[in-house]
Amino acid sequence: MTCVIFGLALITGKTNPVWAAPATPSPDFVDPVSEEKPPTDEQRALEQSVDIAPAPPASPREARRLGYFYKYRNAITAFYYAGADSKNITEDKSPFIQRFSLQFLFPTENLHALEASADLFSDNSGALGLSYRWIFSRTRLRPYTKLGAAVRIDPDDQLAALLRLKNYQLRGSVGFEQTLGDPVSLRFDAELIASGRSVEALAGLGLVWAW
Repeated sequence: MTCVIFGLALITGKTNPVWAAPATPSPDFVDPVSEEKPPTDEQRALEQSVDIAPAPPASPREARRLGYFYKYRNAITAFYYAGADSKNITEDKSPFIQRFSLQFLFPTENLHALEASADLFSDNSGALGLSYRWIFSRTRLRPYTKLGAAVRIDPDDQLAALLRLKNYQLRGSVGFEQTLGDPVSLRFDAELIASGRSVEALAGLGLVWAW
C-alpha cells in the first residue's frame, strides 16, 4: 500500500504544474509583455556618438521644379492682338491694326511643339499659319520663342491669294504662359510679321485651355 501511494505521488508531481519546478527561461528569450528597460550608459554613449546630418536644402530652381509640374501636352489658345502695320503708314492711314487668333498646340512629349493658327484681321482678311515653338520650362511660368510661316488670304483674291508671293509671311515671336489654375493659363505674345506686303508688329493676350 505504501508503494502505491508513493507511485501516485511521483506521477502527480510530473503532470501537475503546481508540484513541478519552475522552468528556467532561455537567456535569448524576450518577454514582449515585460516593460522596456531604460537605456544603459553604454547605449546612451553610442547614441551620442552617432552624428546623423540633415538632408541638404533644395536649391530654389529644384524647389520650383519639385513644387509644380505642368503635365499637359496640348492646348488651344484664343488670342487678341493689337499693333501697327507699315502698309497703312505708307498709305497715310492709321497704322493701328487688330487681329483675332485661334492657335492649337499639337501633342508633344518634350519642350518642342508645332502650333497651327487661324487669324482674322480687322481689315476682314485672314491668315493660316504653322509655327515651331520652343518652351523653356514646365513650371507655372513658361517662357517660349516661336518661329513659323503663314499665308494671308484676302477675300477679294479668294484662292488666287495662294499664288501671290507677297501674301506669304515669316513670323517670329517671344512670350510666356502663366498658369492661373489647372488647366487654364494666361498667355502673352509679342510677334513680328514680315512679308512682301508689309511689316507688322503686334502684342497679344490670350487665354489657354490645356489637356
